[in-house]
Amino acid sequence: MRGDDAIAKVNDYIEDCLLHHIPNGIIIHGIGTLTLKKVIAQHLSSHPNVKSHGQAPLEQGGIVATVVTFK
Repeated sequence: MRGDDAIAKVNDYIEDCLLHHIPNGIIIHGIGTLTLKKVIAQHLSSHPNVKSHGQAPLEQGGIVATVVTFK
């Protein structure tokens, strides 16, 4: 998946979580070259509805996933 496609899916996911009052989410981006992880992290850092984000704990995917807390 390319960065633009991933960002569109992440935005849809965030909207769905907010619509259903889900306070936390997890985004699985895989390892690959870590490009998607970096692009998604950069996007989440400036997203107005994201309170915090970071690498998932090992039991939730570790390096292949990012956990998100919404405002």
